Order: sequence, then structure tokens, then C-alpha cells
Amino acid sequence: MELLDKDKEFLEAYKRDVLKGPNIYAIGCLISFVAVLSAGVFETLPLNISFLCCLLIAIIYACGTIIIQNIKWKNIMAKYHISKQKAITRYYNLSNVMSMFYLPLLEHFCRLNPDAKSTQIELIKNWYIIDDEIISDYVINREYSEEDWNKAVKHLKEEELGGGWHP
Repeated sequence: MELLDKDKEFLEAYKRDVLKGPNIYAIGCLISFVAVLSAGVFETLPLNISFLCCLLIAIIYACGTIIIQNIKWKNIMAKYHISKQKAITRYYNLSNVMSMFYLPLLEHFCRLNPDAKSTQIELIKNWYIIDDEIISDYVINREYSEEDWNKAVKHLKEEELGGGWHP
């Protein structure tokens, strides 16, 4: 099953801006911290003042990281017109291989009784925690090929069922 172009774009933006962002700033903070310590800038100052200066540098970088991360979140939320929680859920749904295998099955079963579409949508939203846009794009307004159906059935047959949820 192929993702829609808009969803591929969303996944790339989410990975680039949300998942990889903080790591770059943490590395920058660490490099700057080590550079300041190794440069011998604080050798002439008392130890407690040196420590406070290094702590101040770390706090400035941490605040900068938080501010930049919040700006990136706001950009994603504005671009895709969704809340932070919906963005997280959408990323999980689109990147989760398991849920993507079940979508052709859900689409096929929903086609069996088109009169119950509104009830089916509510059940899918509640059972699988899938947002309206994914349901619309991948279950309601899409017909999967026989190949997608066969892959989903094969995957379901290989899946271990039963046992329920265990914390």
C-alpha cells in the first residue's frame, strides 16, 4: 500500500523538524561546552564562578533548544492545521507498519455494509485511534487492489493473535 504524497511530506517534515531537531542542538551545546572548558577561559577565575559560567552557557543552550523546538512544532501545526497531539497520533498512524496493513482490511469490511458507514467510522476512530483524515483518505475514499488485500491477509495470518494487552 502506497502512502499519499501529502502524507509522505508530513512524515518527512515530522522526522526532520520534530524527531531530529533536539539532537542537533544538544550536540551543539556539548561541543560549545567542551570548547569553552578546553580553551582555558575560566582558569583564572575561582572554581565556583567557572562552574556558574558553564552552567549559564548550558541554560542558554537549553532555553534556545526549547524555543526552537516550540517554533518547529508551531510550524508543523500551522502547516497541517492540527494540534500537537493530533500530529503525534498522525505520525504514529502513518509510520506504524501494523496499522498500515490493517487499512485495506478495514476498507474491505466497510464496503460490505455501506449503510453503516457513520457507525463504522466511529468504531474505527475509537478502536484504532486513527484521525478523520486518515480514515477518509485510506478507508472511505480509497479502493485497494487485490494485491494490497492479499498482503494484508497474509500479514494478518502471520500475526500472533490472542493473549490481549499486557502492561
